[in-house]
Amino acid sequence: ADNPKELEKMLQICSDWADSNFMAFNPKKSEILVFSKYKFSEKLRESFEHRFKIGGEKVEVRAKVRYLGIFLSGSHSKTYNNFLTKSLDKAKKRLSEIRSFGYHKDGLKTASAVRLYKMFVRPLLEFGGQFLVYSKNQIEKLEKFQTNALKTLLGLSKSVKREIVRVLC
Repeated sequence: ADNPKELEKMLQICSDWADSNFMAFNPKKSEILVFSKYKFSEKLRESFEHRFKIGGEKVEVRAKVRYLGIFLSGSHSKTYNNFLTKSLDKAKKRLSEIRSFGYHKDGLKTASAVRLYKMFVRPLLEFGGQFLVYSKNQIEKLEKFQTNALKTLLGLSKSVKREIVRVLC
């Protein structure tokens, strides 16, 4: 919703739908996260505290929520930078595990390298991609990691261009 009144209206629609379908929302398992260009102050959060209800019970307004194991806050970049760093660290560890599968100095066969990368590394990087909004700089970090990972698995030198790696894979 773009404003508090619109959110109240949406919550009422959800409550009405649940009532008419003999269901209920659990307000204790629901949270509201405010996205704003400005810093979300405690004072602003408190002003919303008793305003939003679903099924007659209040819904908590939070400065930060956890969704699918990812902590989200109203300020995109800081949250996503932390998550991106953790994802890249996990992917690096997974990449080193793949290298121990019988990797040789000249690399794996192209089909094997790509399949292993897609099965074990890329899911770590794509997790949460349905709702995360990465900046161009963050996407560039992901692209660079992917290119370097595939170069490593294929036994290619660092000087090989990204476009060539894309053609091979």
